[in-house]
Amino acid sequence: MVNYALLGLITILGVECFVRLPIINTAKLILGVGEKALRVISSKKISDHWKEKVLLRYSITMLFYSGKLALFLFTLFLIIAGACNIPNIFTHDNLHLLEQLTSYEGIVVMSITSVIYLKIKNYVS
Repeated sequence: MVNYALLGLITILGVECFVRLPIINTAKLILGVGEKALRVISSKKISDHWKEKVLLRYSITMLFYSGKLALFLFTLFLIIAGACNIPNIFTHDNLHLLEQLTSYEGIVVMSITSVIYLKIKNYVS
């Protein structure tokens, strides 16, 4: 039961970090640049020379945003992994929260906790 409570707290921490980090905005920027690249590729009015120049710029922009997104996701992973190891520092029990986090039971608990937390958060604000 203690593991479920700790898993719930870690889930709430993860949801808050996900909401506060600009992960969704960065993903939208990547999609926007991809859509612009597809419009350039499919356009008959733009010469191949200019397509090469524009697509190079778009690919560099997408690479930058993808690196930024990877950095945000890695930060989120570090926060969650660190939070899973904090209880092991204060107790002599080895709680194995990371293993429970990736089990089917843990995924169900995290999903339910995150949905309930977001519903309550949206209701309160």
